[in-house]
Amino acid sequence: MLELSAADDETRALMASALRGASGFDAEYPTVFGPRARGCVVRDVADGRVRSACAILVRDLRAPGGALRVGLIGSVATASADRGRGLATNVLERAERELARRGCVASLLWADDETFYGARGYARVGCEEDFVLGHEVRGRLPQVRGVRPARAEDAAAIHRLYREHPRRALRTRRETAALLAAPGMRVLVHEAERESNDEHGAATRDVDAYLCLGRGGDLAGAAHEWGGDADALLRLLRAALDDAGAAPLYLMAPLAADGAPEPGLPARLRELGVASAPGVLAMGKLLDPAAAIRAIDAAACAPIAWNDDPDRPASRTATGPRGAVRISDERLLEALFGVSGRREAAEALERATGATIPALPLAPFLWGLDSI
Repeated sequence: MLELSAADDETRALMASALRGASGFDAEYPTVFGPRARGCVVRDVADGRVRSACAILVRDLRAPGGALRVGLIGSVATASADRGRGLATNVLERAERELARRGCVASLLWADDETFYGARGYARVGCEEDFVLGHEVRGRLPQVRGVRPARAEDAAAIHRLYREHPRRALRTRRETAALLAAPGMRVLVHEAERESNDEHGAATRDVDAYLCLGRGGDLAGAAHEWGGDADALLRLLRAALDDAGAAPLYLMAPLAADGAPEPGLPARLRELGVASAPGVLAMGKLLDPAAAIRAIDAAACAPIAWNDDPDRPASRTATGPRGAVRISDERLLEALFGVSGRREAAEALERATGATIPALPLAPFLWGLDSI
């Protein structure tokens, strides 16, 4: 029987055993497994035993060209004795239906086995820029000063800085505070050189930048979330390199649809000659074509007529002032998200229909703290 529920101890134990071989991994994902979590699990239960399960979480993503609601899928696990029977596929499909019911235009996941998910309709979508900071970069960065480990009371300032990002998931301050306390993660903050006064009139220094380093096994050695003043962030990166020994530091950053770096830190790192490469955001699958079409129509500068083809599932025709083109679910999703900083699907739609859609792809971004 497939069911939707909060994560109980048996489901947590199954996921921990199948994915990490140890308990306690759930503390890394408080938005799913923590108290008052928004996320939940889909599980297959037979004879009173959980055989397969996955976690789901709905996230609203904001990007300069618009907003999208997506469903995150993670921690897909099947008991060793029950593998090879299609249980994970059944759980995945049930998760997709639930996310579609909750208004998600697409489901996103991070896959160790892309072949498995590719056979179930998933493809690489979205973009990010991945920087590699070796120790040869250290001398190009400013001297460390004003840097310290984050404290619990810094969560409000960090959340404020996070909200300055034009590409982000919408999350509450409480969620940010819970995510910052995840085990296996180090958070550094930079205190501004200027002083201000607190409510008691005492001089204080404001946090004007933060950097999140490591999180579980997947993000070890990575700076996966950051925010604030670019110069302060460069000091934080130098402090992180000083503590990293000989290992390089990997930094995840948003990438615009045309391949341009985001203003601020990514642009500064490129100016400093730090090596980078475009990457993909996740594997994705379209869940609600109508919602995707509405997002494209909202961004288009000329009307597009859409007609479903009953003889070709997961495909429809887009007609504009110049002509028509058939577009599949996969290409529709690619037009919205882009792949590795390219806008090929959006350009193909523009050429065929004659409708100009400069805001596509929206190129939304999920920071490392938001992954499940």
